[in-house]
Amino acid sequence: MPKENSVIQIYATATQDNAASIDVPDDGLLLSSSLIVEGVLNADTEEVLASLEFGATPARNTNDSRTVLNVAHAKIGLLTSGAATNIAQSTVLYGDGIKVFGGERLYLHTEAVGGTLQSARALLVFNFASFVARRR
Repeated sequence: MPKENSVIQIYATATQDNAASIDVPDDGLLLSSSLIVEGVLNADTEEVLASLEFGATPARNTNDSRTVLNVAHAKIGLLTSGAATNIAQSTVLYGDGIKVFGGERLYLHTEAVGGTLQSARALLVFNFASFVARRR
C-alpha cells in the first residue's frame, strides 16, 4: 500500500515570537509548506510577516540561518493615510523532502510593525514513515 501524505495546519492570531507550534507526530519527510499572513496596514511602511522555523527563536532576519523554512511578508507604502487589508502567501516545495523526526517541533513566528496582524497560517504537507491517523 502506498504511503499517504498528511496535511497539518498551524494557525495563529497573536503577534509574537512562537505564536503557535506543533510537534511532528512521526518520523518522515516535510514535502512542502504554504505560509499565509494577513494584516491591516493603514500607514506608510507598516508591515506584517510570518515565518515557519525549526527554532523557538525567530531567525528570519539572520544571515546564514539553518532554521528558517518559509517566510511570508506584506508591507505597504502610502503617500497619504488609508486602510488596506493585505495578504501575502509563500509556498515552498522541498524537492525530495526535509527529514523530520517524531517529537520535533516546528514554530510559527509572527511580527507586526505598525500594522495589525489578523492571522497567520502554515499548511504543511508531510509523508510519514507510517500512517498517522487523522480526523476527517
